[in-house]
Amino acid sequence: MFSLYVGIQDSNTAELLAIHKAVELCCSVSACVGRNLVIESDSMVAVSWINGKGIGNFKLVNLIYDIRSNLKFLKGEVKFRSRASNQFADNLAKMGSGEKGDFIEWGDFGN
Repeated sequence: MFSLYVGIQDSNTAELLAIHKAVELCCSVSACVGRNLVIESDSMVAVSWINGKGIGNFKLVNLIYDIRSNLKFLKGEVKFRSRASNQFADNLAKMGSGEKGDFIEWGDFGN
């Protein structure tokens, strides 16, 4: 789990940056590679862009393609999950909206 400060961004850019960071973190740990990783996002727009339904804002295309490429490497996917159904993720998003720095914690959180 993690949160990170991405500066002042629109919500779609902020969500894509968070998903990119999640994928980047997982790529950096050999135990994550090839384990059918699932990343959950509360942004239906970001999830649809990553899953190939449109490419979003032109300036985000490279970020989207990088996420897609790394997800293939990880055998991972991104799924939509509403924020209302995940209070924990909502709290992490709120932490990341401040400028207090990044927070990262590894652990086995189950399914």
